[in-house]
Amino acid sequence: MLASLGLVMATALAQTPAPATLPGQATVRQLNARKVSNAGVVVWLTPVAGSAPTVTPARTYQMAQRNKAFEPHLLVIPTGSMVAFPNFDPFFHNVFSLGNDRPFDLLLYQGGASRSQRFSRPGITYVFCNIHPQMSAVIVTVPTPWYGISDAAGAYALPAPPPGEYQLHVWYERAQPADLARLQRQVEIAPNTGLPSIQVDESPVPAMHKNKYGQDYDTPGSYGTVDQ
Repeated sequence: MLASLGLVMATALAQTPAPATLPGQATVRQLNARKVSNAGVVVWLTPVAGSAPTVTPARTYQMAQRNKAFEPHLLVIPTGSMVAFPNFDPFFHNVFSLGNDRPFDLLLYQGGASRSQRFSRPGITYVFCNIHPQMSAVIVTVPTPWYGISDAAGAYALPAPPPGEYQLHVWYERAQPADLARLQRQVEIAPNTGLPSIQVDESPVPAMHKNKYGQDYDTPGSYGTVDQ
């Protein structure tokens, strides 16, 4: 009887359909022709008026500090989610973000410790370390559960939303806001459909960022034992 029950359960699990996804393709037209990667294009859908309401489950995510770098460099989260910033390096870090919309400062904390920040509003948050100027990352907070990030080949997949009319949004770290705004469009989602192809133009990398006081970083080694 137990064997029969196990067979029935295994059959039921095998017949359970996988969560539906909505595929798409993104291409980055890059400044450096020798660099071939279409990774890092963020795409998300928001319902237009009269379409299915957005239900966005908040979760806890992680952006680690390891080898004087943030892992991952790009993190996409639903609005209201918490992000933990554990320090896996054997020295101190100070995670912060400037700006008027979503500024925060986790202050100085040592290796083995972790601090967290909740992201309650949608938008783009650029994350830095006040000690190590080479450390940078981006958190994209979206008001929807239907989002995805392109891989090196440009392929991405969103969880499939209910059929209806949606606004397509696109973000890429090295693209101009005006160019990204032109990529927004209204799309109709129906069964067995995909998303339109997206082409993003890469722009020059901006100048070096400032520290959390809005000043240039100190010279290496000026922190003494804080950074070994």
